[in-house]
Amino acid sequence: MGDMADFELDNVMDMEELRSDWREGKMSYEDAYNEGIIDELGYEDDESVRNHRQKNVTCNNCGKTRLRWKQVNGKWRLFEKNKPHRCPKI
Repeated sequence: MGDMADFELDNVMDMEELRSDWREGKMSYEDAYNEGIIDELGYEDDESVRNHRQKNVTCNNCGKTRLRWKQVNGKWRLFEKNKPHRCPKI
């Protein structure tokens, strides 16, 4: 079991190094996508990044603050409390 734990820890450390390279601009979009760091839209699929991003979400159109990202039917939407954000400028 010790060998498997070491193997898995090595994999995690390698992935964190790749994420660090991506965040520092040392990796192309294509390479980051192929490594599984970003999705096809260029967003990181990392819970710590999502949680950080959620703390200061503001609608780019109307400027409404204190919004949260939630996934609905496989798509991400902005929410005000428990209701979808209805931007008055769209």
